Amino acid sequence: MTVLTIHIGAHKTGTTALQRALDGNAAAIQAQGVLYPDVCRFHHAQHRLAFALKGMADPVRGDRPDLAAEAGALTAALDATDLPKVLVSSEEFFSAPPERIAALRAVLDGRAVRLVATVRRPDAMFLSIWNQKAKQPGNGFARMASSFLDDPRSLDPDLDFRSCLQAWTDAFGPEALTLLRHEEGPPVAQMLGALGCPPDAVAVPGPANASLSGAAVEAMRLAKAVGLSTEAQRNLLTLTQEVFADHPPFHLAAAERRRIVAAFEPGNDALFAAMGVENPYRVETLDFPDVPAGPGPNIRLRDLMMLLGEVLDFAA
Repeated sequence: MTVLTIHIGAHKTGTTALQRALDGNAAAIQAQGVLYPDVCRFHHAQHRLAFALKGMADPVRGDRPDLAAEAGALTAALDATDLPKVLVSSEEFFSAPPERIAALRAVLDGRAVRLVATVRRPDAMFLSIWNQKAKQPGNGFARMASSFLDDPRSLDPDLDFRSCLQAWTDAFGPEALTLLRHEEGPPVAQMLGALGCPPDAVAVPGPANASLSGAAVEAMRLAKAVGLSTEAQRNLLTLTQEVFADHPPFHLAAAERRRIVAAFEPGNDALFAAMGVENPYRVETLDFPDVPAGPGPNIRLRDLMMLLGEVLDFAA
């Protein structure tokens, strides 16, 4: 029987790099006995199936994918292949509603299904998610990172690993889940290992989501807070990447990072205990970096004046 592996995320664990590698090397992994099917596609992955689970619109087509149609396309691909393994991927799967995951399980009843998920230390994942939201032009997200510290879960549901994974294991069984950790190696090599393939079976593309410095991210957040147009935000994104290229990443104080880790510690204790291992994401076992050396890690008035100078010089 063909085994279907569903890579469910989470966000900010190298998913885009993995999906680009799989999409660009479909023939290479097919030679290893793994089909990365051309169904349910949005960009490089099977996001339309995940959109159907979450009731999300396809950003390009504008429609809301239908679960029956997308799941039907997947089962047709499973039936048509003679390869022993099929892999589908979307980080949007991770926080899908339990009742929709159960509906997918019903469609796949009688088929062999594996789940692969990757988690990441909560404070690092928190910062990565906040950076992504803050830097994105036109999304209206302008909240300070510190405003989420009382309830880090409110930033993004993917941060609550235990709740998200519980929904999947309730539907498919705990034995179906393979849990990977972002810190244990490159995402492509880890996924290939989980599939039983050589870690160098596919070429790895360059970074998919360019990181911004703390000053650049804060400039973007402030632009949205004061209501600059989306076009102005796009121009600002390009400019800040150049002006603040030598600045360090956005920084939270060590005490703030400890608060984030502590907020998820009970749930992560239970999650890893269920898998027979200790929680690696505990306050007493993690290192928390001090403020980076060099320019201020986040934006300062001096940085804003530098940015204004660049704009004025360009206008002149």
